[in-house]
Amino acid sequence: MTAHLLTCTAREYYADPCAVPSLTQSIANTLLNESPLHAWSEHPKLGNQRKPATKAMDKGQLLHKLVLGEGAEIEVIEADNYRTKLAQEIRDRAIEQHRVPMLAREHADIMGALETIQNNIRAFGVHLDGQSEVGIEWTEPGRDNDVVCRCRIDHLTGSTIIDVKKTQSAHPKAAARSVITYGYHVQQAAYTNALAALKPELAGAIDYILLFIEVEPPYAVLPARLDGALKQMGEMRWRSAVLAWERCLATGHWPSYSEGIARLEAPPWAITEQMTETMEETA
Repeated sequence: MTAHLLTCTAREYYADPCAVPSLTQSIANTLLNESPLHAWSEHPKLGNQRKPATKAMDKGQLLHKLVLGEGAEIEVIEADNYRTKLAQEIRDRAIEQHRVPMLAREHADIMGALETIQNNIRAFGVHLDGQSEVGIEWTEPGRDNDVVCRCRIDHLTGSTIIDVKKTQSAHPKAAARSVITYGYHVQQAAYTNALAALKPELAGAIDYILLFIEVEPPYAVLPARLDGALKQMGEMRWRSAVLAWERCLATGHWPSYSEGIARLEAPPWAITEQMTETMEETA
């Protein structure tokens, strides 16, 4: 695998600065969890129909900016809500200029919690004293050709990758569910491969820590590592995404959910429910 650092702005990175449409972990999760057609639609060099930002995503970007010191620029809007025309215009202009709009009270809430969050992180012995927002372009071997990929690592210190995740609950059980739901195990596989390609001497010695942070009191924090099973699942899914991306780019064919007429099967719970109802009616 070949690799090099991406020295570009966040705006340039998310527009994809690579020579060909590159694969990211977020596009990989869309491809795997939805369909290649959805991945094509979402990719900035293909369909360019990215999903609109939500309040949760905005809070996540603000958290990254404050905790890591890098990330999207924040547009603080001095209004209680977006009901007025002026507030809507400021919000829309910020989005057009790739800034994150944030109501003043929401911004003040997180700013007030920042010291607590930082103290909670340090209590675990986690120190964000490396480099944030590290962009890497690298290639993964496909079946016939190399596949160009890119990533933007939240924080890198030595051989340790720290990935910040905003969450409603940092409880270990909730965090484990989030890993599967949002594909954080796929992200670990991609980012680990990227760093190993960039610095081959680190291969096999890269540490990956997910840093879950609650943005509501008491602002609990959970640093976590994935177990062997989750890591293996992530590696397998990332590999599947790489091969599917190679195939779709080569053929120009981006299938949706099914290649033909799908056959829908009754889920087990529906069969059980129907049998129970029938037995009660005939009793």
